[in-house]
Amino acid sequence: MTTVGQRLITAEEFMKMPDPPDGSQQELIRGMIITMPPPIGGHGVCCMKVGFTVYSFVSANKLGHVTSNDAGFISERDPDTVRGPDVAYWSSERVKSARGLL
Repeated sequence: MTTVGQRLITAEEFMKMPDPPDGSQQELIRGMIITMPPPIGGHGVCCMKVGFTVYSFVSANKLGHVTSNDAGFISERDPDTVRGPDVAYWSSERVKSARGLL
């Protein structure tokens, strides 16, 4: 049996795509778009608590940057993976090496 291969999407193509009109979230996993349902309210409460705690520590100690709200970042190349974590920490050193990231 022969199967037809699906064309893989690059991170750059994925970032240019519009958000789904139904509010679902999408990530790019090894070149393929994965759609997830929108999170429920409790998820947002948890993310806020974790984000606030991490941000408070990172800010007080001048360690780098904290992002939230599914800010996409490229974690793999060829094929590309773009994840949208609820909360993410970027050290000052990492931001300097990834110019223009934040």
